[in-house]
Amino acid sequence: MDPNNGIQIGVTNGIIIGFLLVILYLGLYMFKPDMFFNSWIAMGFFVVILLFMVKAALENRKGLGGYASFKQTLQPAFVTFLVAQLISTIFNYVLYNYIDPSLVEALKQYTVDFTRNMFEGMMSEAELEQQIETVKQQDYTVTFGSSLLGFLWMSVVGFVLAAIVAAFTRKKAPPGYYQQNKPTTQAPLDV
Repeated sequence: MDPNNGIQIGVTNGIIIGFLLVILYLGLYMFKPDMFFNSWIAMGFFVVILLFMVKAALENRKGLGGYASFKQTLQPAFVTFLVAQLISTIFNYVLYNYIDPSLVEALKQYTVDFTRNMFEGMMSEAELEQQIETVKQQDYTVTFGSSLLGFLWMSVVGFVLAAIVAAFTRKKAPPGYYQQNKPTTQAPLDV
Protein backbone atom coordinates (compact mmCIF):
# COMPACT_ATOMS: atom_id res chain seq x y z
CA MET A 1 0.00 0.00 0.00
CA ASP A 2 1.13 3.52 -0.78
CA PRO A 3 2.53 5.18 2.37
CA ASN A 4 0.79 8.43 1.39
CA ASN A 5 -2.56 6.66 1.46
CA GLY A 6 -3.00 7.80 5.08
CA ILE A 7 -3.17 11.39 3.84
CA GLN A 8 -5.70 10.46 1.14
CA ILE A 9 -7.84 8.61 3.68
CA GLY A 10 -7.67 11.60 6.04
CA VAL A 11 -8.59 14.10 3.32
CA THR A 12 -11.53 11.96 2.17
CA ASN A 13 -12.89 11.48 5.69
CA GLY A 14 -12.26 15.14 6.53
CA ILE A 15 -14.20 16.32 3.48
CA ILE A 16 -17.10 14.00 4.28
CA ILE A 17 -17.37 15.07 7.93
CA GLY A 18 -16.65 18.72 7.12
CA PHE A 19 -19.53 18.98 4.67
CA LEU A 20 -21.77 16.90 6.93
CA LEU A 21 -21.15 19.40 9.72
CA VAL A 22 -21.90 22.31 7.39
CA ILE A 23 -25.22 20.68 6.46
CA LEU A 24 -26.06 20.07 10.14
CA TYR A 25 -25.14 23.66 11.10
CA LEU A 26 -27.23 25.01 8.23
CA GLY A 27 -30.14 22.84 9.36
CA LEU A 28 -29.86 24.21 12.89
CA TYR A 29 -29.51 27.75 11.59
CA MET A 30 -32.61 27.46 9.38
CA PHE A 31 -34.94 25.31 11.48
CA LYS A 32 -33.84 25.58 15.12
CA PRO A 33 -31.83 28.82 15.51
CA ASP A 34 -32.19 28.79 19.31
CA MET A 35 -30.04 25.62 19.33
CA PHE A 36 -27.35 27.08 17.04
CA PHE A 37 -25.10 28.11 19.94
CA ASN A 38 -25.94 25.17 22.21
CA SER A 39 -22.76 23.71 23.68
CA TRP A 40 -24.25 20.20 23.90
CA ILE A 41 -24.87 20.20 20.16
CA ALA A 42 -21.33 21.43 19.55
CA MET A 43 -20.06 18.62 21.79
CA GLY A 44 -22.12 16.13 19.77
CA PHE A 45 -20.58 17.40 16.53
CA PHE A 46 -17.16 17.09 18.14
CA VAL A 47 -17.88 13.43 18.97
CA VAL A 48 -18.85 12.83 15.33
CA ILE A 49 -15.49 14.28 14.21
CA LEU A 50 -13.74 12.02 16.72
CA LEU A 51 -15.55 8.97 15.33
CA PHE A 52 -14.43 9.86 11.81
CA MET A 53 -10.86 10.23 13.08
CA VAL A 54 -11.03 6.70 14.50
CA LYS A 55 -12.58 5.46 11.25
CA ALA A 56 -9.73 7.00 9.21
CA ALA A 57 -7.04 5.50 11.46
CA LEU A 58 -8.63 2.02 11.32
CA GLU A 59 -9.14 2.30 7.57
CA ASN A 60 -5.45 3.06 7.10
CA ARG A 61 -4.46 0.22 9.43
CA LYS A 62 -6.65 -2.20 7.47
CA GLY A 63 -5.08 -1.05 4.21
CA LEU A 64 -1.64 -1.73 5.65
CA GLY A 65 -2.49 -5.38 6.27
CA GLY A 66 -4.07 -4.99 9.71
CA TYR A 67 -0.95 -3.59 11.38
CA ALA A 68 0.05 0.04 11.71
CA SER A 69 2.46 2.08 13.79
CA PHE A 70 1.54 5.10 15.87
CA LYS A 71 2.58 7.40 13.02
CA GLN A 72 0.57 5.42 10.46
CA THR A 73 -2.61 5.86 12.52
CA LEU A 74 -1.85 9.40 13.69
CA GLN A 75 -1.53 10.78 10.17
CA PRO A 76 -5.02 9.96 8.80
CA ALA A 77 -6.70 10.86 12.11
CA PHE A 78 -5.02 14.27 12.26
CA VAL A 79 -5.57 15.04 8.56
CA THR A 80 -9.26 14.14 9.00
CA PHE A 81 -9.52 16.66 11.84
CA LEU A 82 -7.61 19.38 9.96
CA VAL A 83 -9.70 19.13 6.80
CA ALA A 84 -13.00 19.05 8.73
CA GLN A 85 -11.89 22.01 10.87
CA LEU A 86 -10.79 23.99 7.81
CA ILE A 87 -14.17 23.48 6.12
CA SER A 88 -15.97 24.41 9.35
CA THR A 89 -13.82 27.53 9.84
CA ILE A 90 -14.44 28.75 6.30
CA PHE A 91 -18.18 28.10 6.67
CA ASN A 92 -18.35 30.03 9.97
CA TYR A 93 -16.43 32.96 8.51
CA VAL A 94 -18.76 33.17 5.51
CA LEU A 95 -21.88 32.68 7.66
CA TYR A 96 -21.00 35.37 10.20
CA ASN A 97 -19.64 37.89 7.69
CA TYR A 98 -21.73 37.48 4.54
CA ILE A 99 -24.81 35.31 5.07
CA ASP A 100 -26.03 36.65 8.43
CA PRO A 101 -23.89 39.30 10.15
CA SER A 102 -26.61 39.64 12.83
CA LEU A 103 -25.41 36.31 14.26
CA VAL A 104 -22.62 38.22 16.00
CA GLU A 105 -25.19 40.01 18.13
CA ALA A 106 -27.12 36.76 18.71
CA LEU A 107 -23.91 35.08 19.89
CA LYS A 108 -23.25 37.97 22.25
CA GLN A 109 -26.77 37.72 23.71
CA TYR A 110 -26.46 33.94 24.06
CA THR A 111 -23.16 34.37 25.93
CA VAL A 112 -24.69 36.98 28.26
CA ASP A 113 -27.67 34.71 29.01
CA PHE A 114 -25.40 31.69 29.49
CA THR A 115 -23.17 33.65 31.88
CA ARG A 116 -26.17 34.89 33.86
CA ASN A 117 -27.65 31.38 34.17
CA MET A 118 -24.33 29.81 35.07
CA PHE A 119 -23.24 32.23 37.77
CA GLU A 120 -26.61 33.28 39.20
CA GLY A 121 -26.66 32.28 42.84
CA MET A 122 -22.90 31.67 42.89
CA MET A 123 -21.94 35.33 43.27
CA SER A 124 -23.51 38.52 44.49
CA GLU A 125 -25.76 40.52 42.16
CA ALA A 126 -23.09 43.24 41.87
CA GLU A 127 -20.40 40.71 40.96
CA LEU A 128 -22.73 39.04 38.46
CA GLU A 129 -23.53 42.36 36.78
CA GLN A 130 -19.82 43.19 36.60
CA GLN A 131 -19.15 39.78 34.99
CA ILE A 132 -21.98 40.32 32.49
CA GLU A 133 -20.66 43.78 31.65
CA THR A 134 -17.26 42.22 30.92
CA VAL A 135 -18.92 39.66 28.64
CA LYS A 136 -20.85 42.41 26.82
CA GLN A 137 -17.69 44.39 26.13
CA GLN A 138 -15.89 41.50 24.41
CA ASP A 139 -15.52 41.59 20.65
CA TYR A 140 -17.59 38.84 19.02
CA THR A 141 -16.88 39.72 15.40
CA VAL A 142 -15.57 36.89 13.25
CA THR A 143 -12.58 38.30 11.42
CA PHE A 144 -10.08 36.55 9.19
CA GLY A 145 -7.50 36.85 11.97
CA SER A 146 -9.76 35.46 14.67
CA SER A 147 -10.79 32.62 12.35
CA LEU A 148 -7.15 31.79 11.62
CA LEU A 149 -6.26 31.92 15.31
CA GLY A 150 -9.22 29.68 16.13
CA PHE A 151 -8.18 27.23 13.42
CA LEU A 152 -4.62 27.11 14.74
CA TRP A 153 -5.81 26.58 18.32
CA MET A 154 -8.19 23.82 17.23
CA SER A 155 -5.34 22.23 15.25
CA VAL A 156 -3.40 21.81 18.50
CA VAL A 157 -6.48 20.26 20.12
CA GLY A 158 -6.93 18.06 17.04
CA PHE A 159 -3.35 16.86 17.22
CA VAL A 160 -3.79 15.82 20.84
CA LEU A 161 -7.00 13.99 19.95
CA ALA A 162 -5.31 12.34 16.96
CA ALA A 163 -2.46 11.19 19.21
CA ILE A 164 -4.97 9.61 21.59
CA VAL A 165 -6.78 7.96 18.67
CA ALA A 166 -3.44 6.70 17.30
CA ALA A 167 -2.46 5.26 20.66
CA PHE A 168 -5.65 3.18 20.72
CA THR A 169 -5.81 2.20 17.03
CA ARG A 170 -2.21 1.26 16.33
CA LYS A 171 -1.42 -2.42 16.18
CA LYS A 172 2.10 -3.72 16.29
CA ALA A 173 2.97 -6.38 13.73
CA PRO A 174 4.26 -9.70 15.06
CA PRO A 175 8.03 -10.29 14.82
CA GLY A 176 9.10 -11.16 11.29
CA TYR A 177 5.83 -10.02 9.72
CA TYR A 178 7.45 -7.45 7.45
CA GLN A 179 10.20 -9.81 6.28
CA GLN A 180 7.63 -12.46 5.35
CA ASN A 181 5.27 -10.01 3.67
CA LYS A 182 7.82 -7.78 1.96
CA PRO A 183 6.60 -6.75 -1.51
CA THR A 184 8.95 -7.65 -4.30
CA THR A 185 10.42 -4.76 -6.21
CA GLN A 186 11.80 -6.83 -9.06
CA ALA A 187 9.76 -8.13 -11.97
CA PRO A 188 9.41 -11.93 -12.00
CA LEU A 189 11.79 -13.77 -14.31
CA ASP A 190 10.35 -15.38 -17.42
CA VAL A 191 11.79 -18.86 -17.47
